[in-house]
Amino acid sequence: MWSLCKIAFSVQVALGTVSAALIPAQARVKDQRFLSPTTQFIKVQQNDHLCDARSRQWTGKVPVTNGNSLFYWYFESQRYQERAPTILYLTG
Repeated sequence: MWSLCKIAFSVQVALGTVSAALIPAQARVKDQRFLSPTTQFIKVQQNDHLCDARSRQWTGKVPVTNGNSLFYWYFESQRYQERAPTILYLTG
């Protein structure tokens, strides 16, 4: 799980304000907040209501500056989760 936390800080896709529109309430499975001395980020485990990827997936946002957050969507590998490389796709 901590590797996911590290990935969450690395994955930066869009502004966090977009996440509320992308994740309907019925699609949310679990909402967790992680705190560190310098920041807080949110991780929400998703079910296949919004995206049927046939793997576990999480969305959330990572604060980067005053009032600004970056949205991320993490998909776990369908096979070999411990050995699969992490792919980071950024758009801007």
